[in-house]
Amino acid sequence: MKTNHYLGTLALDIQELPTIVAVGNNQKEQQRIMNELESLRNSRVMNVIRVDLQTFSFKKVIPFIEMSRMGMKKYSLNFIHVLHPELEGEFEFQKSFYDITEKGSMEALNTLMNSDEEYVIQYARWIQHTMREKFVELQQANNKYAELVSMKADVVQEAETWKDPHKLKSSQMELSILIDDAFNPVSKVLDPHMSLNPSPSFQRNLVWTTEMKRSFIDSILKKLPIGAFYINSKLDDLTLGEGCGKLLWDGKQRLHAILSFYMDEFTVEYDGKELYYSQMRKVFNAAIRQTLVTVMTSEYETFEEIIEAYVMINAKQVKHTDEDLEKAKATLEQKQEEIYKL
Repeated sequence: MKTNHYLGTLALDIQELPTIVAVGNNQKEQQRIMNELESLRNSRVMNVIRVDLQTFSFKKVIPFIEMSRMGMKKYSLNFIHVLHPELEGEFEFQKSFYDITEKGSMEALNTLMNSDEEYVIQYARWIQHTMREKFVELQQANNKYAELVSMKADVVQEAETWKDPHKLKSSQMELSILIDDAFNPVSKVLDPHMSLNPSPSFQRNLVWTTEMKRSFIDSILKKLPIGAFYINSKLDDLTLGEGCGKLLWDGKQRLHAILSFYMDEFTVEYDGKELYYSQMRKVFNAAIRQTLVTVMTSEYETFEEIIEAYVMINAKQVKHTDEDLEKAKATLEQKQEEIYKL
């Protein structure tokens, strides 16, 4: 039987956009750049975006610092590197940065941003320093991944005998709980250590087509198997980027397909009609509560370990060809015919 390993399709997509440069120091120019950044972010492309704001007064830079920070909290994965003279130099990390921005209210955040200017400068330097560190880490993870994929034949062979020293632990949970952990903003504030980052920085871009998403949602409605989800519970990051909770390292496309459906971005066929989520809310919510999924939990301490496991596990998996599916379909039809005769 023919099979196609899909390891080669899991390439990470890291690209760097040209620098957005501010000209002048007025509110209209500030809004123009904000609009351009929002447009890039809404495209859901993972990029490093440089914003040269050297002509701005420091006060006008603050909204871009916050956009950089809040973007990472929402896991949009846009690394906004702000260039400004005030951001050069050393910073002194203060835990209050983390406490206020990660767990505090918007009121507390606004109070911070209107406080002593030197404190605000240190906060901004902390964010930009961490952004640069995260991008270096992302590049290293990508290089590790590219190196493994370039030796595809060896990896596939090695995967057959690969033994995980950390031993993944298997459990089952309702799909609804997994979705809530990943996308419920309240849980991320009230209990960040239990929340789930559904878009770690080393993961590839969202690449599923609408048809693939429709097929996945259809599988949930029909109670078909939807595969295991892999979660790491060890990484603890109190700066930016990955958060301080659990990290989803395989299953991103599937969870985001559900999020996309929640947002009414496409319809699925149900009961002979094409329906959006808002038109079948009760039916779909019941389906995800009734769907039990396998969760494989790891306790890796570095991205490199996760990348290696990610590649090894995906090297073992196979994607059926059309020929395989046709054969399975023919077998099923034959069995149905035999049952009918009986």
